[in-house]
Amino acid sequence: MEPARITPERAEAIRAVVEHALGSLGVEYGASHAEVKVASDGSIKIIEIGSRMGGDCIGSDLVRLFTKS
Repeated sequence: MEPARITPERAEAIRAVVEHALGSLGVEYGASHAEVKVASDGSIKIIEIGSRMGGDCIGSDLVRLFTKS
């Protein structure tokens, strides 16, 4: 869903998990793509993460469409 219906606090928690995972993988620069699941208990699980743009036109089209002012 875009935009995600989450609180700013939950967004920050997700950001922290993703940044920690990317750092653990040694990814410091460039594009990244992460898919996460937030469980009913609030825990955040990484489903997929990579040092690349998302597929299926996510990076090329969808990001641009959803970030227009």
